[in-house]
Amino acid sequence: MVALVVATVISSAAVIVANVVENQKFNDIKTVTIPRNVLSPRGKPGAPANYLIIGSDSRDFVDTPAQAKAFGSAKDVGIGRSDVMMIVHTEPELGTAFVVSFPRDTEVDIQGHGRDKLNAAFAYGGPALTIKTFRKDFGIPIQHFLAVNFEGFRKIVDAIGHVKIYFPTPARDVFTGLYQPTRGCVSLDGERALQYARSRHYLIPREGVSNPDPNRPNEDWIEDPRSDLDRILRQQYFLRSLGETALNRSAGNPLTALALANAVTKSMSKDQTLTKKELEALVRTFRGLDPATVEMTTLPVEGGTNGRPLVAQYPEAQSVLDRLKNLEPPKFVLPEAAKPSTVKVVIVDGSGVAGRAAQVERDLVARGFRSGGWADASGSDFAKTQVRYATGQGKKGLAVAEYLGSGAVEVVSTSVQEQGRILRGDVLVILGRDYPSLRGLLAQPDSSTSTSTSTPNGSRPSNTSLTTTTTSGVTLDTRYVPVSRDSITPLVGCP
Repeated sequence: MVALVVATVISSAAVIVANVVENQKFNDIKTVTIPRNVLSPRGKPGAPANYLIIGSDSRDFVDTPAQAKAFGSAKDVGIGRSDVMMIVHTEPELGTAFVVSFPRDTEVDIQGHGRDKLNAAFAYGGPALTIKTFRKDFGIPIQHFLAVNFEGFRKIVDAIGHVKIYFPTPARDVFTGLYQPTRGCVSLDGERALQYARSRHYLIPREGVSNPDPNRPNEDWIEDPRSDLDRILRQQYFLRSLGETALNRSAGNPLTALALANAVTKSMSKDQTLTKKELEALVRTFRGLDPATVEMTTLPVEGGTNGRPLVAQYPEAQSVLDRLKNLEPPKFVLPEAAKPSTVKVVIVDGSGVAGRAAQVERDLVARGFRSGGWADASGSDFAKTQVRYATGQGKKGLAVAEYLGSGAVEVVSTSVQEQGRILRGDVLVILGRDYPSLRGLLAQPDSSTSTSTSTPNGSRPSNTSLTTTTTSGVTLDTRYVPVSRDSITPLVGCP
């Protein structure tokens, strides 16, 4: 189940929730006692912090025959396992947050229980053992714990109303009850949203089957081979869509905002050390952030098929884990830029100006950069130019940013799929509508005597900055996971 609290904090509706919390709603949140030596201490004011967010499949809330039929009973499931596990890494001084999903089936060492799936730690020892497992296996310190159950998720969606989700094909999951007979944009209520978000056995029609029978799952349908990995991506897509819907519907409707606040506070559990002030600080971190731009990624993993266990994939996972481990206040130090001749650049136009990507490619090659190709995005809604550099290629990203006069961010992948071909480079540039106003080195006369990427006075262009962020670079089967038309920006709602 998608963590209710994440859906709340990534939306600006969380600001309204915070105001309600001021009115004694904080005391409605259930408290879970965790030994103090398990939770890591908070750092200095403004330092980053990690919140472990658990979506538990516990059925403790089940008290009616209808709920037992839909979810199973507490007797059937027992203490339950953590159906979804996320870490929200907040960076207060930067006003940003980083959300990392951990696949529940990832194999780890669990203290006292040997090798097992990550979500088994919650079943064996609740939040405390889960936090210990994250620290022992991944080296991640956890400052606070938040959890929610199935019913809480359903209630928050119903409090908002409906959430629009795009289905690339008809879909079925006999385990969660999901059945969508047609492709297209669909408005989901709480119950159907839960069926969608929980789906691990997501089915699409077999090739050649135009009218699949929902009662013939083996004959008419084929299952997503990536199971939980694609479920996580669908959950992240749903979270963004839910956040935008909450923003649009609660901002001008106090009754919707109040219902949202009630659903949050009555369904959430927290550790005993989390104060109202800290919860408000968590909310403030997300205040004003567009749900489409909240950073979400999944821990890189490998295996999980043909009897091989699912395990963290190194070295790909290391940059994600390193960022979660880093609890020091950010240091704003710019490295020395790389030489253009060492940098391969891919250019994508997102401004809607025909020929611009090709022209910028020629301009950069004329200044010594290597070409990785160019393409036009399917949309023209990029307001700002973006420079994205691959993990470990910060100096190359800075070199391109200096020539364009923009900022740069780190991503897992700088590849772009365009009309059946894949463009690859050290740096990916997405040209926005602001490109003509940028004043980087490209806007200055070329100098054949220039031997560095510095401006004549030795300083960098005033609007050049370097930011470390991480996004997923997984190649998706878009029949199972909806994507935006340009395949560059995260999809929110319906395309």
